[in-house]
Formats: sequence, C-alpha cells, structure tokens
Amino acid sequence: MFDIEGALFAAAVVCAERVRILSKGQRGYLVCENLVVRGASRRHLDWPHWALKNLYSGVGLMFGKFWEGEEDTSRHGGDLPVPPVTFLSIRPAVRPRDPQFLHNTPVLADTIRDAQDDGRNVFNGLERDWATVRSWAARLPKPSKESTP
Repeated sequence: MFDIEGALFAAAVVCAERVRILSKGQRGYLVCENLVVRGASRRHLDWPHWALKNLYSGVGLMFGKFWEGEEDTSRHGGDLPVPPVTFLSIRPAVRPRDPQFLHNTPVLADTIRDAQDDGRNVFNGLERDWATVRSWAARLPKPSKESTP
C-alpha cells in the first residue's frame, strides 16, 4: 500500500530545504513551494504538516495546508480564493505577522517570532524516516483548538 503521509513528508522536506536556500537569495520572502497532493484527505496532511511545522519553525519556515474546494474567509471578513487542488504550502515566515496564524500553538508562534536560519540540521539526530518522525511528532504538545494532527 502506498504511504501518502510518508511520501508527502519526504517531498515536503525536499521543498522546505529548497525554500531555505532560495529565501537567502535575491527574492527572499517571495519564495514559496506548493506541493499538490492528489487523492489525499485532510487526515493525510495533518501529521506531515504538524511534524514539518515543529521541525522547521526554528529556521523560519511556515507551512499551510489547503483542501480542494475549501471555502474560508479572511480575518477581515472577505472571501478567500477557493483552492482548485489539495496542497501543502511552504514559505519563509514573515516574523511580525505570522505568529498570529499560530495562536493555537503559542510555542510555535514564539519560535517563528524569534526564528533565524543559521543553517542548522532541523532533524538534529532524529532519523528522517516517516515512522520515526511521526512517532516523535505524536509526543509534541498538541494545538489548543485545531483538530488532532
């Protein structure tokens, strides 16, 4: 059986590392990678998204998950564009603004606020295989209001 979570995580790590490199260049904060995931449900994105946020927030990366056909409004009440596909978005954090998106995870909000990409290995001794990372992510403090990762 094909492991959607594991494949998504592995592909997202490649994209995240590319964003880290490109964000130091001329385009800086304009760098973004969007990883389209066909045939996945919200459940398939939850754990990889949670693990990636916890691994990469210290180096200043933000991760978003969006679902095909999802309808939502902005904080100002306007309609947001409806995603045509399910995807995971990876971009450099905008430190003054992005902590507000992490209000359900105050530790991650503080981490993003103070983040600096000093070139460190975000895995820091953690094996990169999905089973190990998922087990590690399951032990992290859960968001206060979001669905369980």
